[in-house]
Amino acid sequence: MIVAALLAGLLLGQSAPPRDSRAPATTSAATAVLSGQVVDDRGTPVPGAFVVAAGGPPLPGARTAMTSDSGRYVILDLAPGLYTISAVRSGYRPVNYGQSRPNGAGRPFEVKPGQQLTLPITMPRGAVIAGMVVDDAGEPANGRLIIVPESTPAAKSKRTPPPAMIGARGAFRAYGLAAGTYRVYVEPPGFDMSTGERPAGMLVTVGPGEERTGVVVRAEPPRPRTFVTVAVTSSTGEVPKSLQLILRRAGDLRQLYAPDRPNGDGTHTLTDIAAGRYQIVARGNSGWGGTEVVVDGEHPVNAGIVLSPGVKVRGTVRVAQGAPRPPETSLMLSPADSASLMDDGNTALGNVTADGSFTLSRVPPGRYVLRPTYPPSVGWRIESAMWRDVDIADVPITIAYEDVDGIAVTLTPRSPMLTGRVTDAAGTPMNGLDVVLFPIDPALRLRNSRRVATARTSVAGDYEIRGLPPGDYGVALVDDVDVQSLRDPAVLAQLTAVSTVTLTAADSRHDIVVR
Repeated sequence: MIVAALLAGLLLGQSAPPRDSRAPATTSAATAVLSGQVVDDRGTPVPGAFVVAAGGPPLPGARTAMTSDSGRYVILDLAPGLYTISAVRSGYRPVNYGQSRPNGAGRPFEVKPGQQLTLPITMPRGAVIAGMVVDDAGEPANGRLIIVPESTPAAKSKRTPPPAMIGARGAFRAYGLAAGTYRVYVEPPGFDMSTGERPAGMLVTVGPGEERTGVVVRAEPPRPRTFVTVAVTSSTGEVPKSLQLILRRAGDLRQLYAPDRPNGDGTHTLTDIAAGRYQIVARGNSGWGGTEVVVDGEHPVNAGIVLSPGVKVRGTVRVAQGAPRPPETSLMLSPADSASLMDDGNTALGNVTADGSFTLSRVPPGRYVLRPTYPPSVGWRIESAMWRDVDIADVPITIAYEDVDGIAVTLTPRSPMLTGRVTDAAGTPMNGLDVVLFPIDPALRLRNSRRVATARTSVAGDYEIRGLPPGDYGVALVDDVDVQSLRDPAVLAQLTAVSTVTLTAADSRHDIVVR
């Protein structure tokens, strides 16, 4: 599916019309001419479209042109360099030249001195979804209609159109949409995505310029909301003087915002909580604690948390190959799954002292992998972090209620580099494409895995990835990758490898042909 989408996007540059006869036959040795025709998805010329050629890096500037009645444009006196080109016009979808999906990043191209370059641009007509919003009784309803494009897990979310206006009788009309599949739902009054589940809504698919009318969207009734009162004490029964409460959905490490109201009796109340299962984490001077609560949205919930001081994690650091240890090195424990009380916003950090020792203090129970803080020093990485014959840079260590000692960390200045080129079956470079490396072994696909990296191909189709540990990797091609999503093992499991590569401690090369 990814490859098919990429090839479809490249069709924007395949069938170029004849060069505009108004373009000058020659140009100076220092500048170039860019011309072409803008058409819609039916091949009909698009007059009055605004075409922008933006350069960089190095930045040679931006030039603009307006298409004629025949849809043609000419941009004169372009300085040599790398450019992207885009076109906009009312009633059509904005387009970046070479994009392989709506609103996707365009692919840069090189303009050479004196070149006369012809680039055609296809602007899909905007689609329309129109219909009626009704309540459970089938009567017209109001609210905010949200239209969200469906996208692959690893790709960046497509741009969400603004909420559609719903008329007095429940009628709506959303226009200017890109072709694709959308989830359409009505946002309940007072809805807060951070603490409420998005309504299921319905899926609607539209083609370029298509008008889908008669769509009936059922507005779900407002979900009940309530509050949770939390009593937090230390292990000796004292109320902590300083306290941070963190609300997360059960099984998820993302923090949700919930208003925190301190009470006169020392308790705290989290207000406006929608129905669901939650993990409440408390962090104070006395340590960490957590509890899981089930909220039905109607009845107030009381919860109690007892803080524990956490444990110490100690070890030593040495440097491979006899190199001097990098200055200001520090280490951290990163949660490997949602069983941890810590998350990415609350971590245990420790500096490496002059004698190579380190201590991470007040570490709560959980499963963690050891990571350097970035950047410890340019070009350095953890070669291994051994504890009881297990490399806890790759295999999580389980922290309970006892101190951990004896971790042996080896740093290495060696960051092997993988380079290569991505081309299609005809040998044409595929630029602006994200190459993702991920471990073949599912056991290594941890949250925040150190064995995941990505790089975007250049105009020549080249890519470069540095610093991955030796091992066997799958190579996936993703258009406009969402780097943050690659921290999720579930997203890694859905990547499709177009090839595999074995990395060693030495630099290597791996070319990819998309067929």
